[in-house]
Amino acid sequence: MTRGRVFLATMFGVVFSAAGTSAGRQDRPALSPPKPPEAKLAAVLEKARDYCLRLDRAALDFVCREQVDEEINQASRPSISGAIPPVPGQFNGGRLIQPARVDDFRKTRLVYDYQYRRKGGEVKERRDLMEKNGDKVAKTDVEPETRHFKFRDILFGASGLLGAGASLRYEYRVAGEDKVRGEAVVRIDCMSLPALAGRQLAGRATVRVKDGAVLRIDWDPRSFGGWQEVQSVADLFGMKPQVESYTEYAIEKSGVRFPSYDYTEEAYSGGGKVTFVRSTTTVKYIDYKFFTVETIIEN
Repeated sequence: MTRGRVFLATMFGVVFSAAGTSAGRQDRPALSPPKPPEAKLAAVLEKARDYCLRLDRAALDFVCREQVDEEINQASRPSISGAIPPVPGQFNGGRLIQPARVDDFRKTRLVYDYQYRRKGGEVKERRDLMEKNGDKVAKTDVEPETRHFKFRDILFGASGLLGAGASLRYEYRVAGEDKVRGEAVVRIDCMSLPALAGRQLAGRATVRVKDGAVLRIDWDPRSFGGWQEVQSVADLFGMKPQVESYTEYAIEKSGVRFPSYDYTEEAYSGGGKVTFVRSTTTVKYIDYKFFTVETIIEN
């Protein structure tokens, strides 16, 4: 993705509570009927588009630390459950768990200094590697050195799903309603139109009702680059992919939400086999320093 999430080719791979319309008693004003789901979805989508417009046009200048933890299982295969043949007069048969090599997660920690500046049509973005596994490092202007999963442009994930022109590429559906820290949110499934499936990111956005801000995105991993490699691994194991990936935007400045946490787990399950976690990638965004966050929209 230009704005995207990519599995590396080297991988072996509410329901709305329609609390009925009440005409009310004649001695008090009638309550306004609740908006139908379609109207509520349209209203939230409009606010989300306005929010994405502010995000896309904002003058931004900030730095933060990007702490990346990647864990890769050195075990080459999952455990397998197989049949044990019966032994006449002694044993009626059963199932045997053939364990994989003991799970051995090799952990790599990378700490980057991430800088982003966009002002007056000029964009400067840079990632400098500061630490690797606790050792000081000095590598400037680099890409993340993760082996199983790449992440890019996390800040603008909302714009890809809900921003200008997105309605021409996606169809939307309300997945549920909830509250986050006491504020009403709507969870919206952002599904690629059939002609674009597999060519752009898709997922479920948690949108704050009052202003359309996107608080979290649960990504559909089938829309990631490199998904075919994941499917190939699953086919080899005779299992099904069970991949979880999401981004949280818990840092707010001048009406713009900034990423705070990003997580992806690559796992496989199914049949008589236990769930096999092959890799996890966790990114924490900390120590933000904001120099400019201006969200004025030009008319």
